[in-house]
Amino acid sequence: MQDDYLDCYGDPAITKIGTDIRECKCTWLFTQAITLASHDQIARLRRHYGTEDDTQVKLVYSELLLPQHYLRTQQQLYESIRGALQSHSSSLPTDTLTRLLDRLLNRQK
Repeated sequence: MQDDYLDCYGDPAITKIGTDIRECKCTWLFTQAITLASHDQIARLRRHYGTEDDTQVKLVYSELLLPQHYLRTQQQLYESIRGALQSHSSSLPTDTLTRLLDRLLNRQK
């Protein structure tokens, strides 16, 4: 999920950008778009997904508020994992796993 987001919206100075759309990969963003899109938006995705011009695909993603949906989902998953770690704190190295979780959440590439 995070790799898919970074491929589409990450900083091009840090990570590769846009290859998933051009390579027609079945990404988290694409599956969310297909689930949420109108008939017109699905037609636009079909027409442009897997081509060199990713502008229309990103436009549909923006119309569907997928960047915001991703950030909310990421935060919910983070909180769920943190809660699970806390509930098993006696049997897990909670501090180490929490630091790892924080690093993964905040990575840029």
